[in-house]
Amino acid sequence: MNNGQFPGFDAQRKMAPPTRNAILSEIIEKFSKTAKKAAVLCLLYPKNNQLYFALIKRVSYEGVHSNQIGFPGGKLEAGENSLQAAIRETEEEIGVKISESSILGPITELYIPPSNFMVYPYIAYINFLPSFILDKKEVAYLVEVSLADLLNADNIKTKEMKLSYGTFNNPYFSLQNEVVWGATAMILNEFRDILMKQNQSKWI
Repeated sequence: MNNGQFPGFDAQRKMAPPTRNAILSEIIEKFSKTAKKAAVLCLLYPKNNQLYFALIKRVSYEGVHSNQIGFPGGKLEAGENSLQAAIRETEEEIGVKISESSILGPITELYIPPSNFMVYPYIAYINFLPSFILDKKEVAYLVEVSLADLLNADNIKTKEMKLSYGTFNNPYFSLQNEVVWGATAMILNEFRDILMKQNQSKWI
Protein backbone atom coordinates (compact mmCIF):
# COMPACT_ATOMS: atom_id res chain seq x y z
CA MET A 1 0.00 0.00 0.00
CA ASN A 2 1.10 3.60 -0.27
CA ASN A 3 3.58 5.12 2.16
CA GLY A 4 1.40 7.99 3.34
CA GLN A 5 2.35 10.35 0.51
CA PHE A 6 -1.11 10.03 -1.04
CA PRO A 7 -4.66 9.75 0.39
CA GLY A 8 -4.80 6.07 -0.58
CA PHE A 9 -7.34 3.84 1.09
CA ASP A 10 -9.18 6.70 2.84
CA ALA A 11 -9.89 8.39 -0.50
CA GLN A 12 -10.71 5.17 -2.32
CA ARG A 13 -13.26 3.94 0.16
CA LYS A 14 -15.38 7.12 -0.22
CA MET A 15 -16.47 5.78 -3.62
CA ALA A 16 -16.57 2.09 -2.71
CA PRO A 17 -19.83 0.13 -2.98
CA PRO A 18 -21.29 0.15 0.56
CA THR A 19 -21.25 -3.61 1.06
CA ARG A 20 -17.60 -3.77 0.07
CA ASN A 21 -16.66 -0.69 2.08
CA ALA A 22 -17.65 -2.29 5.36
CA ILE A 23 -15.21 -5.18 4.94
CA LEU A 24 -12.66 -3.69 2.55
CA SER A 25 -9.69 -3.66 4.87
CA GLU A 26 -10.33 -7.27 5.95
CA ILE A 27 -10.66 -8.39 2.30
CA ILE A 28 -7.40 -6.69 1.35
CA GLU A 29 -5.53 -8.31 4.22
CA LYS A 30 -6.89 -11.78 3.45
CA PHE A 31 -6.73 -11.98 -0.35
CA SER A 32 -4.43 -9.32 -1.80
CA LYS A 33 -1.22 -11.37 -1.51
CA THR A 34 -2.56 -14.13 -3.75
CA ALA A 35 -4.48 -11.91 -6.16
CA LYS A 36 -3.81 -11.70 -9.88
CA LYS A 37 -2.10 -8.48 -10.97
CA ALA A 38 -3.26 -5.83 -13.41
CA ALA A 39 -2.37 -2.23 -14.23
CA VAL A 40 -4.32 0.75 -15.56
CA LEU A 41 -3.36 4.17 -16.88
CA CYS A 42 -4.98 7.56 -16.41
CA LEU A 43 -3.66 9.48 -19.42
CA LEU A 44 -3.80 13.28 -19.19
CA TYR A 45 -3.63 15.38 -22.36
CA PRO A 46 -4.56 18.92 -23.53
CA LYS A 47 -7.84 19.57 -25.31
CA ASN A 48 -9.82 22.81 -25.72
CA ASN A 49 -7.37 24.64 -23.44
CA GLN A 50 -8.07 22.20 -20.63
CA LEU A 51 -6.64 18.94 -19.38
CA TYR A 52 -8.58 15.79 -20.18
CA PHE A 53 -8.17 12.10 -19.43
CA ALA A 54 -9.44 9.05 -21.31
CA LEU A 55 -11.80 6.38 -20.06
CA ILE A 56 -13.17 3.50 -22.09
CA LYS A 57 -16.47 1.68 -22.28
CA ARG A 58 -15.69 -2.03 -22.32
CA VAL A 59 -17.51 -4.31 -24.72
CA SER A 60 -19.93 -6.97 -23.55
CA TYR A 61 -18.18 -10.21 -22.60
CA GLU A 62 -18.34 -13.05 -20.09
CA GLY A 63 -16.79 -11.30 -17.12
CA VAL A 64 -17.55 -9.16 -14.08
CA HIS A 65 -16.42 -5.93 -15.76
CA SER A 66 -18.46 -6.36 -18.93
CA ASN A 67 -19.95 -3.09 -20.29
CA GLN A 68 -18.34 -1.00 -17.56
CA ILE A 69 -16.50 2.30 -17.81
CA GLY A 70 -12.83 2.02 -16.87
CA PHE A 71 -9.27 3.02 -17.64
CA PRO A 72 -7.21 1.44 -20.39
CA GLY A 73 -5.43 -1.47 -18.77
CA GLY A 74 -5.28 -5.17 -18.13
CA LYS A 75 -3.44 -8.02 -16.52
CA LEU A 76 0.33 -8.31 -16.41
CA GLU A 77 1.96 -10.62 -18.92
CA ALA A 78 4.87 -12.90 -18.08
CA GLY A 79 8.08 -11.01 -17.45
CA GLU A 80 6.64 -7.51 -17.27
CA ASN A 81 6.08 -5.17 -14.33
CA SER A 82 2.94 -3.15 -13.65
CA LEU A 83 4.21 0.01 -15.35
CA GLN A 84 5.13 -1.88 -18.50
CA ALA A 85 1.69 -3.50 -18.50
CA ALA A 86 -0.08 -0.15 -18.13
CA ILE A 87 1.86 1.32 -21.07
CA ARG A 88 1.36 -1.75 -23.26
CA GLU A 89 -2.36 -2.04 -22.55
CA THR A 90 -2.88 1.67 -23.27
CA GLU A 91 -1.31 1.29 -26.69
CA GLU A 92 -3.25 -1.90 -27.42
CA GLU A 93 -6.66 -0.62 -26.30
CA ILE A 94 -6.69 3.04 -27.37
CA GLY A 95 -3.77 3.22 -29.78
CA VAL A 96 -1.68 5.76 -27.85
CA LYS A 97 1.99 4.90 -27.48
CA ILE A 98 3.74 6.61 -24.60
CA SER A 99 7.19 6.33 -23.06
CA GLU A 100 8.08 5.83 -19.41
CA SER A 101 9.19 9.49 -19.34
CA SER A 102 5.50 10.45 -19.70
CA ILE A 103 4.62 8.72 -16.44
CA LEU A 104 4.04 11.16 -13.58
CA GLY A 105 3.85 8.39 -11.05
CA PRO A 106 1.78 5.63 -9.50
CA ILE A 107 -1.03 6.09 -7.03
CA THR A 108 -2.31 3.55 -4.54
CA GLU A 109 -2.98 0.01 -5.69
CA LEU A 110 -6.51 -1.31 -5.28
CA TYR A 111 -7.84 -4.80 -4.67
CA ILE A 112 -10.98 -5.78 -6.64
CA PRO A 113 -12.77 -8.69 -4.91
CA PRO A 114 -15.18 -9.77 -7.71
CA SER A 115 -12.34 -10.51 -10.14
CA ASN A 116 -9.58 -11.15 -7.55
CA PHE A 117 -7.21 -8.60 -9.10
CA MET A 118 -4.79 -6.23 -7.44
CA VAL A 119 -4.75 -3.22 -9.75
CA TYR A 120 -1.82 -0.81 -9.99
CA PRO A 121 -2.87 2.63 -11.31
CA TYR A 122 -0.50 5.09 -12.99
CA ILE A 123 -0.90 8.73 -14.00
CA ALA A 124 0.69 9.91 -17.26
CA TYR A 125 0.81 13.20 -19.15
CA ILE A 126 1.46 13.99 -22.80
CA ASN A 127 1.60 17.52 -24.21
CA PHE A 128 -0.45 16.87 -27.34
CA LEU A 129 -3.94 15.72 -28.29
CA PRO A 130 -3.56 12.04 -29.20
CA SER A 131 -5.13 10.31 -32.17
CA PHE A 132 -7.06 7.45 -30.59
CA ILE A 133 -7.30 4.10 -32.36
CA LEU A 134 -9.62 1.81 -30.43
CA ASP A 135 -9.32 -1.95 -30.25
CA LYS A 136 -12.92 -2.80 -31.12
CA LYS A 137 -12.56 -6.30 -29.66
CA GLU A 138 -12.18 -4.76 -26.19
CA VAL A 139 -13.37 -1.16 -26.38
CA ALA A 140 -16.89 -0.10 -27.38
CA TYR A 141 -16.11 3.63 -27.29
CA LEU A 142 -13.94 6.32 -25.72
CA VAL A 143 -15.07 8.67 -22.95
CA GLU A 144 -13.06 11.91 -22.72
CA VAL A 145 -13.38 13.70 -19.37
CA SER A 146 -12.00 17.09 -18.33
CA LEU A 147 -10.26 17.48 -14.99
CA ALA A 148 -12.74 20.29 -14.30
CA ASP A 149 -15.58 17.77 -14.47
CA LEU A 150 -13.76 15.38 -12.16
CA LEU A 151 -13.19 18.15 -9.62
CA ASN A 152 -16.81 19.33 -9.75
CA ALA A 153 -18.49 18.00 -6.60
CA ASP A 154 -21.88 18.10 -8.35
CA ASN A 155 -20.73 15.11 -10.40
CA ILE A 156 -20.48 12.87 -7.32
CA LYS A 157 -23.81 11.12 -6.91
CA THR A 158 -25.49 7.97 -5.64
CA LYS A 159 -27.98 5.70 -7.32
CA GLU A 160 -29.69 2.40 -6.66
CA MET A 161 -27.87 -0.40 -8.47
CA LYS A 162 -28.95 -4.01 -8.79
CA LEU A 163 -25.91 -6.23 -8.34
CA SER A 164 -25.49 -9.98 -8.14
CA TYR A 165 -25.53 -9.85 -4.34
CA GLY A 166 -28.42 -7.41 -3.91
CA THR A 167 -29.66 -3.89 -4.60
CA PHE A 168 -27.81 -0.98 -2.99
CA ASN A 169 -27.32 2.77 -3.19
CA ASN A 170 -23.84 3.09 -4.68
CA PRO A 171 -21.70 6.21 -5.06
CA TYR A 172 -20.57 7.09 -8.58
CA PHE A 173 -19.17 9.86 -10.75
CA SER A 174 -21.49 11.21 -13.43
CA LEU A 175 -19.03 12.02 -16.23
CA GLN A 176 -20.04 12.70 -19.82
CA ASN A 177 -23.44 11.13 -19.12
CA GLU A 178 -21.76 7.92 -18.00
CA VAL A 179 -22.01 6.17 -14.64
CA VAL A 180 -18.44 5.64 -13.40
CA TRP A 181 -18.46 3.48 -10.29
CA GLY A 182 -16.65 0.68 -8.51
CA ALA A 183 -12.87 0.39 -8.81
CA THR A 184 -12.58 3.13 -11.45
CA ALA A 185 -14.45 5.60 -9.25
CA MET A 186 -12.30 4.64 -6.26
CA ILE A 187 -9.09 5.27 -8.21
CA LEU A 188 -10.46 8.53 -9.60
CA ASN A 189 -11.40 9.74 -6.15
CA GLU A 190 -7.86 9.32 -4.89
CA PHE A 191 -6.56 11.24 -7.90
CA ARG A 192 -9.22 13.89 -7.27
CA ASP A 193 -8.12 14.21 -3.64
CA ILE A 194 -4.49 14.58 -4.74
CA LEU A 195 -5.42 17.38 -7.14
CA MET A 196 -7.48 19.16 -4.51
CA LYS A 197 -5.12 18.82 -1.55
CA GLN A 198 -1.66 18.96 -3.08
CA ASN A 199 0.21 21.19 -5.48
CA GLN A 200 -1.34 20.43 -8.86
CA SER A 201 1.85 21.41 -10.68
CA LYS A 202 3.30 18.09 -9.51
CA TRP A 203 0.87 16.34 -11.85
CA ILE A 204 0.18 18.89 -14.58
